[in-house]
Amino acid sequence: MKIYKLLILSLILLLNMRSQSQDILIGLNSGINYTSFYGNSLPDELRFKMSANLGFSAQLKIGDKFYLYSELNYQQKGAKNELSNLSTQIDDYPFIDQNSKLKFEYIQLPLLLKKSFGKSESFFFSIGPSFGYLITVKDVNMITDHNTGKLISEGINDYKELGSFDQFNKIDFGGLLAVGSQIIISQRVKIFLEGIVNASINPIHRNGEPSYKHFGFGMHTGFLVGL
Repeated sequence: MKIYKLLILSLILLLNMRSQSQDILIGLNSGINYTSFYGNSLPDELRFKMSANLGFSAQLKIGDKFYLYSELNYQQKGAKNELSNLSTQIDDYPFIDQNSKLKFEYIQLPLLLKKSFGKSESFFFSIGPSFGYLITVKDVNMITDHNTGKLISEGINDYKELGSFDQFNKIDFGGLLAVGSQIIISQRVKIFLEGIVNASINPIHRNGEPSYKHFGFGMHTGFLVGL
Protein backbone atom coordinates (compact mmCIF):
# COMPACT_ATOMS: atom_id res chain seq x y z
CA MET A 1 0.00 0.00 0.00
CA LYS A 2 1.12 3.51 -0.73
CA ILE A 3 1.20 4.66 2.91
CA TYR A 4 3.48 1.75 3.89
CA LYS A 5 5.87 2.56 1.05
CA LEU A 6 5.90 6.15 2.27
CA LEU A 7 6.66 5.04 5.83
CA ILE A 8 9.52 2.82 4.66
CA LEU A 9 10.95 5.67 2.56
CA SER A 10 10.73 8.03 5.53
CA LEU A 11 12.57 5.56 7.78
CA ILE A 12 15.30 5.10 5.16
CA LEU A 13 15.73 8.87 4.89
CA LEU A 14 15.91 9.25 8.66
CA LEU A 15 18.47 6.45 8.97
CA ASN A 16 20.53 8.03 6.21
CA MET A 17 20.34 11.38 7.98
CA ARG A 18 21.32 9.70 11.25
CA SER A 19 24.45 8.29 9.66
CA GLN A 20 25.46 11.76 8.51
CA SER A 21 24.53 13.78 11.59
CA GLN A 22 24.22 13.30 15.32
CA ASP A 23 21.78 16.19 15.64
CA ILE A 24 18.55 14.21 15.60
CA LEU A 25 15.88 14.09 18.31
CA ILE A 26 13.01 11.67 18.85
CA GLY A 27 10.07 11.77 21.26
CA LEU A 28 6.38 11.45 21.93
CA ASN A 29 3.48 13.79 21.31
CA SER A 30 -0.19 13.95 22.24
CA GLY A 31 -3.01 16.41 22.03
CA ILE A 32 -6.63 17.34 21.53
CA ASN A 33 -8.15 18.06 18.12
CA TYR A 34 -11.42 19.65 17.05
CA THR A 35 -12.42 18.32 13.64
CA SER A 36 -15.22 18.79 11.14
CA PHE A 37 -15.74 18.90 7.37
CA TYR A 38 -15.63 21.58 4.73
CA GLY A 39 -17.11 21.47 1.25
CA ASN A 40 -20.39 22.01 -0.57
CA SER A 41 -23.88 21.51 0.90
CA LEU A 42 -22.81 20.83 4.49
CA PRO A 43 -25.72 20.24 6.92
CA ASP A 44 -26.53 23.19 9.17
CA GLU A 45 -26.50 20.88 12.19
CA LEU A 46 -22.86 19.88 11.64
CA ARG A 47 -20.58 20.58 14.61
CA PHE A 48 -16.90 20.17 15.50
CA LYS A 49 -16.01 16.89 17.21
CA MET A 50 -13.33 16.63 19.89
CA SER A 51 -10.84 13.78 19.52
CA ALA A 52 -7.39 12.66 20.64
CA ASN A 53 -3.99 12.53 18.98
CA LEU A 54 -1.08 10.31 20.06
CA GLY A 55 2.19 9.32 18.42
CA PHE A 56 5.93 9.49 17.88
CA SER A 57 8.03 12.48 16.80
CA ALA A 58 11.40 12.92 15.07
CA GLN A 59 13.40 16.06 14.33
CA LEU A 60 16.61 16.63 12.38
CA LYS A 61 18.55 19.89 12.27
CA ILE A 62 19.40 20.87 8.67
CA GLY A 63 20.61 24.44 9.15
CA ASP A 64 20.75 27.43 11.45
CA LYS A 65 17.36 27.24 13.23
CA PHE A 66 15.93 25.07 10.44
CA TYR A 67 14.71 21.51 11.03
CA LEU A 68 12.96 18.60 9.33
CA TYR A 69 10.18 17.45 11.62
CA SER A 70 7.89 14.43 11.30
CA GLU A 71 5.37 12.49 13.35
CA LEU A 72 3.72 9.07 13.15
CA ASN A 73 0.36 9.44 14.88
CA TYR A 74 -2.91 7.73 15.61
CA GLN A 75 -5.50 10.40 14.93
CA GLN A 76 -9.28 10.64 14.87
CA LYS A 77 -11.09 12.91 12.47
CA GLY A 78 -14.75 13.45 11.61
CA ALA A 79 -17.65 15.54 12.85
CA LYS A 80 -20.83 15.35 14.87
CA ASN A 81 -24.43 16.10 13.96
CA GLU A 82 -26.86 17.37 16.59
CA LEU A 83 -30.65 17.41 16.13
CA SER A 84 -32.77 18.78 18.97
CA ASN A 85 -36.44 18.65 19.95
CA LEU A 86 -37.56 16.21 17.26
CA SER A 87 -41.23 15.17 17.51
CA THR A 88 -42.07 11.45 17.56
CA GLN A 89 -45.15 9.19 17.62
CA ILE A 90 -44.01 7.56 20.88
CA ASP A 91 -46.17 8.48 23.89
CA ASP A 92 -43.37 8.03 26.45
CA TYR A 93 -40.94 10.18 24.45
CA PRO A 94 -42.87 12.81 22.46
CA PHE A 95 -39.70 14.85 21.83
CA ILE A 96 -36.15 13.55 21.44
CA ASP A 97 -32.60 14.76 20.81
CA GLN A 98 -30.38 12.85 18.38
CA ASN A 99 -26.59 13.06 18.51
CA SER A 100 -24.44 11.24 15.96
CA LYS A 101 -20.65 11.21 15.59
CA LEU A 102 -18.89 10.10 12.42
CA LYS A 103 -15.41 8.89 13.46
CA PHE A 104 -12.57 8.39 10.99
CA GLU A 105 -9.46 6.75 12.46
CA TYR A 106 -6.14 7.35 10.67
CA ILE A 107 -2.45 6.62 10.92
CA GLN A 108 -1.14 10.09 10.13
CA LEU A 109 2.31 11.08 8.82
CA PRO A 110 3.09 14.83 8.55
CA LEU A 111 6.42 15.82 6.93
CA LEU A 112 7.22 19.38 7.96
CA LEU A 113 9.82 22.10 7.58
CA LYS A 114 10.33 23.76 10.96
CA LYS A 115 11.84 27.19 11.65
CA SER A 116 12.65 28.37 15.16
CA PHE A 117 12.98 32.00 16.28
CA GLY A 118 14.76 33.93 18.99
CA LYS A 119 18.17 33.64 20.55
CA SER A 120 17.06 30.68 22.66
CA GLU A 121 14.82 29.29 19.87
CA SER A 122 11.81 29.53 22.18
CA PHE A 123 9.27 29.86 19.34
CA PHE A 124 8.80 27.94 16.12
CA PHE A 125 6.73 27.68 12.97
CA SER A 126 6.13 24.48 10.97
CA ILE A 127 4.49 23.82 7.61
CA GLY A 128 4.24 20.94 5.18
CA PRO A 129 2.17 18.08 3.74
CA SER A 130 0.43 15.41 5.78
CA PHE A 131 -0.49 11.89 4.69
CA GLY A 132 -3.03 9.62 6.36
CA TYR A 133 -4.05 5.98 5.99
CA LEU A 134 -7.65 5.19 6.94
CA ILE A 135 -8.04 2.37 9.48
CA THR A 136 -11.76 2.38 10.19
CA VAL A 137 -14.92 4.48 10.06
CA LYS A 138 -17.66 4.30 12.68
CA ASP A 139 -20.96 6.10 13.17
CA VAL A 140 -21.90 6.49 16.85
CA ASN A 141 -25.56 7.35 17.47
CA MET A 142 -27.30 8.36 20.71
CA ILE A 143 -30.96 9.27 21.24
CA THR A 144 -32.13 10.93 24.47
CA ASP A 145 -35.42 12.28 25.78
CA HIS A 146 -35.54 16.03 25.15
CA ASN A 147 -37.33 16.84 28.42
CA THR A 148 -35.46 14.61 30.89
CA GLY A 149 -32.17 13.81 29.12
CA LYS A 150 -32.81 10.09 29.67
CA LEU A 151 -30.92 7.80 27.29
CA ILE A 152 -33.36 6.01 24.97
CA SER A 153 -30.97 4.16 22.68
CA GLU A 154 -27.40 4.15 21.45
CA GLY A 155 -25.48 2.17 18.86
CA ILE A 156 -22.32 1.97 16.77
CA ASN A 157 -22.26 1.27 13.05
CA ASP A 158 -18.91 -0.05 11.84
CA TYR A 159 -18.62 0.55 8.09
CA LYS A 160 -16.23 -2.38 7.70
CA GLU A 161 -18.73 -4.77 9.27
CA LEU A 162 -21.52 -3.28 7.16
CA GLY A 163 -19.49 -3.87 3.97
CA SER A 164 -19.55 -0.19 2.96
CA PHE A 165 -15.99 0.78 3.94
CA ASP A 166 -14.83 0.92 0.29
CA GLN A 167 -16.83 4.09 -0.35
CA PHE A 168 -14.14 6.06 1.50
CA ASN A 169 -10.71 7.12 0.26
CA LYS A 170 -8.07 5.08 2.09
CA ILE A 171 -5.42 7.79 1.60
CA ASP A 172 -5.93 11.26 3.06
CA PHE A 173 -3.66 14.00 1.72
CA GLY A 174 -3.53 17.55 2.99
CA GLY A 175 -1.48 20.26 4.63
CA LEU A 176 -0.57 21.18 8.18
CA LEU A 177 0.47 24.45 9.81
CA ALA A 178 1.76 24.73 13.37
CA VAL A 179 2.92 27.58 15.61
CA GLY A 180 4.33 26.90 19.03
CA SER A 181 6.76 27.42 21.86
CA GLN A 182 9.41 25.14 23.31
CA ILE A 183 11.39 24.93 26.52
CA ILE A 184 15.02 23.99 25.99
CA ILE A 185 15.93 21.78 28.95
CA SER A 186 19.32 21.06 27.39
CA GLN A 187 20.79 20.82 23.91
CA ARG A 188 19.37 17.30 23.67
CA VAL A 189 16.05 17.69 25.53
CA LYS A 190 13.12 19.89 24.50
CA ILE A 191 9.49 20.19 25.63
CA PHE A 192 7.03 21.83 23.24
CA LEU A 193 3.47 23.12 23.02
CA GLU A 194 1.91 24.01 19.68
CA GLY A 195 -1.33 25.02 18.05
CA ILE A 196 -2.06 23.31 14.74
CA VAL A 197 -4.42 23.72 11.78
CA ASN A 198 -4.83 21.04 9.11
CA ALA A 199 -7.01 20.52 6.07
CA SER A 200 -7.39 17.74 3.52
CA ILE A 201 -7.15 18.28 -0.21
CA ASN A 202 -8.82 15.10 -1.44
CA PRO A 203 -12.47 14.35 -0.56
CA ILE A 204 -13.51 11.74 1.99
CA HIS A 205 -15.52 9.69 -0.51
CA ARG A 206 -13.88 7.88 -3.41
CA ASN A 207 -16.40 9.12 -5.97
CA GLY A 208 -16.11 12.70 -4.68
CA GLU A 209 -19.77 12.91 -3.68
CA PRO A 210 -20.59 14.40 -1.29
CA SER A 211 -17.45 16.51 -1.63
CA TYR A 212 -16.71 16.72 2.10
CA LYS A 213 -13.09 17.12 3.19
CA HIS A 214 -11.47 16.99 6.62
CA PHE A 215 -10.66 20.18 8.51
CA GLY A 216 -9.41 20.60 12.05
CA PHE A 217 -7.41 22.52 14.61
CA GLY A 218 -5.97 21.57 17.96
CA MET A 219 -3.39 21.87 20.69
CA HIS A 220 -0.51 19.39 20.95
CA THR A 221 2.32 18.90 23.43
CA GLY A 222 5.29 16.58 23.66
CA PHE A 223 9.00 16.15 24.21
CA LEU A 224 12.10 15.46 22.13
CA VAL A 225 15.32 13.85 23.32
CA GLY A 226 18.64 13.14 21.62
CA LEU A 227 19.53 9.66 20.39
